[in-house]
Amino acid sequence: MNKVMLHDLRSGEPLHVIIDSYEGGIYQAFHCEGDTERLIWLDDDTPLKTRSLIEMRDQLDPLKPAAMFLRQQSAYDEMVGLPARAADNTLMVPIFPEHLPAADTRPPAP
Repeated sequence: MNKVMLHDLRSGEPLHVIIDSYEGGIYQAFHCEGDTERLIWLDDDTPLKTRSLIEMRDQLDPLKPAAMFLRQQSAYDEMVGLPARAADNTLMVPIFPEHLPAADTRPPAP
């Protein structure tokens, strides 16, 4: 598998990140260089994954990413009983760390 370690990424370099959103509130980050995407890993056995975009932002913020995108592939057609589409239904939304609320502004956990 093509991977990159989080500690190998450097602040100050133009860093482009795609965050995949999966069902169940799971997010994984990919480092992008040209047409190549590499999953970001914390260590040899642990990919960078979080349960919220805020957690992901907190992990990536020290690197000061130049661009971040949230990517989601919808299963809507399947959920309503339609056949799977031949065309790609990927949603890609530009996001930036400053657009996510700061950790200290989150509501308290129930």
